Amino acid sequence: METGQEILKVLKKQRGHYVAMGEAVDKQTAQIEAMDIGGLAAGASEVRGLMRKIRDIEAGFRPLRQSWGARTVSRPSSEQDAIETIVEEIKDLISDIQKTKDRNSTLLKKRMSSLKAQMTGLQTQAKAARAYGAPLAPKETAARFIDKLN
Repeated sequence: METGQEILKVLKKQRGHYVAMGEAVDKQTAQIEAMDIGGLAAGASEVRGLMRKIRDIEAGFRPLRQSWGARTVSRPSSEQDAIETIVEEIKDLISDIQKTKDRNSTLLKKRMSSLKAQMTGLQTQAKAARAYGAPLAPKETAARFIDKLN
């Protein structure tokens, strides 16, 4: 297979992984808003898996890139344009993913801060209840009925 066509094939595969990663990161936004911890953990696992795939592709791509760079002058401009177009699309995808991840990080910090405030409020209420002697849990009571047959 021609080196240029092989590069295009690899770049398209890589772009597909970035598209999938963008969708996974977008799903995480809804999971953060709903505080769906299980879904968030699964989404993080999915993103890590996609990152591994992208790293593996990148490692296999280095020799192709070097081969391409050594003979760039003799390459058809249509191939070069197609490669540059996909590279720009990948850059845009990465930028969008990073923006979404930054928003998600900010949203998660806000949600965690709110949750922490709620937990602190619950602890304060429990301390106040104990201070005034209000029972937090029902006390055990003696049996009301006695078995007279024994």
